[in-house]
Amino acid sequence: MIGTGATAQDAIAPFEAPTGRSAEDRKSTADDLDLFLVERLQDLTLSSVTVQEFLHELATLTAKAFSIPTSPVECAMTITRDHKPVRAAFSGAPSGSLDDLQYNFTEGPCITAIQERAVVHIPDLRREKRWEQYVALAEQAGMRSVLVLPLDLETDGVATLSLYSTRPEHFDSATVEQIQDYARRITKPVQLAARLAAGGEHSADLRAAMDSRTVIDLAVGIVMAQNRCSQDEAFNILVSASGSRNIKLRQIAERVVGSVTPAEAQTHFKQ
Repeated sequence: MIGTGATAQDAIAPFEAPTGRSAEDRKSTADDLDLFLVERLQDLTLSSVTVQEFLHELATLTAKAFSIPTSPVECAMTITRDHKPVRAAFSGAPSGSLDDLQYNFTEGPCITAIQERAVVHIPDLRREKRWEQYVALAEQAGMRSVLVLPLDLETDGVATLSLYSTRPEHFDSATVEQIQDYARRITKPVQLAARLAAGGEHSADLRAAMDSRTVIDLAVGIVMAQNRCSQDEAFNILVSASGSRNIKLRQIAERVVGSVTPAEAQTHFKQ
């Protein structure tokens, strides 16, 4: 994935699917989507220098493809291997809250999509009763609806394609079906990216993900000791501090860990 000249971003134009799709025009829409993907994926492959750049541009392409003027979409892509995230990319510059959603949860729609090998659709986060911590952080980022699709990379792990909208009910049944078609068509390029990531870049990325998880776990333990609370309560305190200060969760965790001396911890975060 090494190219010169114009970047992939320069070549991206949104795919405009017909509105009010009927059964008879589904094949036409699928053909249009195939043509769109062939052209754009060629551009991405030729112009991307690194795996990270390829995934970022693919996330950007996906976000543009499924956005509408009144409801823009953000997209995240994560590659996992042995249940650990080794590569993640976002369509834009995510807020601290959305950035934390990529790596820092042991439960949520992404984990569920991987474990169950099934699409997870949250029409409206305000009505969602599962994954309380995840939902709270997604709402802090201004999101209202979420769609997560697993991409089976066979022996190369699993990838997730996550789409976020600030509008509730953004992903109707026709759009979900179209995105499922899209996900199937991008699986092979993402599998190639996963294989490349498993080479020269894998070790550094995995270490970074593990370091981020470790510092959060340490901070949770410190807050538990300081406030004599449960693990879930301690994590919620950190999430609340992250949201109220508009600081990434791992940065809050680093501050908590950095505040600890052999004698005692100097900082207490309270809800």
